[in-house]
Amino acid sequence: MTTVPPRTPPPAPAPGPDRRITEFTSSRTRMLLAGDGLTTVLLEAAARAPLHVRITHVARLSAHALDDPAPRTALELEAGRPCLLRRTRLVTPAGVPVSANVVVAAAGRYAEVGAVVASPHPIV
Repeated sequence: MTTVPPRTPPPAPAPGPDRRITEFTSSRTRMLLAGDGLTTVLLEAAARAPLHVRITHVARLSAHALDDPAPRTALELEAGRPCLLRRTRLVTPAGVPVSANVVVAAAGRYAEVGAVVASPHPIV
């Protein structure tokens, strides 16, 4: 008598693109925003120049002080909870900004993440 192992269900379909990305009319912008890990490479190709990180702001602040409530919601931060904010720009060798980036992390949740976000050095 042979036994058949239980059937493994297929993996859940990958989520579609973020609704906010689909609102951009430029296909180039949608491609850059939806890219996973290729954004800098694609921006360098579009700018036809190597890009470098310029850190413009690093701070520890209360979550209610964030300009945008979306990170608070995504990270499940209570309004008074401390968080880390890091703003950077990708710039050409001439210093022309090509991309502005914002990273928010819950302060104290993961020591490794906090150390990287609060660092004055580029994340590589």
